[in-house]
Amino acid sequence: MGTAPAIPWDPEQLKPLFDELIDGAEESRVLKFTKAAEAASLPARLVKEISTDAKYSPSMKRAISYTAPRVMADAANSLGISGKYSNVGVLVTAMVAERVRSSRLMARLEKLVAENKAQAATVTRPAPAEPL
Repeated sequence: MGTAPAIPWDPEQLKPLFDELIDGAEESRVLKFTKAAEAASLPARLVKEISTDAKYSPSMKRAISYTAPRVMADAANSLGISGKYSNVGVLVTAMVAERVRSSRLMARLEKLVAENKAQAATVTRPAPAEPL
C-alpha cells in the first residue's frame, strides 16, 4: 500500500490574499514615513512628497504580487505539504491579511481622532452669555 500522491498547491488561490498583505505593508510603510516627517515638523508640502515617495514602485509591487503566491506554493510543494491542506494555508493567510487590514483601519481612526482633537482645540468657543 503506497501513499497517495501529493496534491500541488495552486498559487492563484493565494494571490488575492497576498495582494491584501502587500497593500497593507505598503500602507504601513507610508504611515511610518509620514509620521516621521510630521514629527520632524516638516512643511506640509514635504510631508506629502515623502508620503508619495514612500509608496512601493508599481513594478516592484507587481513583481511581489506575481511571485509571492508562487513562492509560497513552491515552498509548500517542495516541503511535501500537500495542496490537500491548501484551505488551511488560505485560512491562515486570510486571517493575517484581515489582521493587517484591521491595523490599517485602527491607524486611520487614530489619525482622524488626533486631527479632530487638534481642530477642536483651535476652535474658539464663544463666551457664555451674561445672565439678565
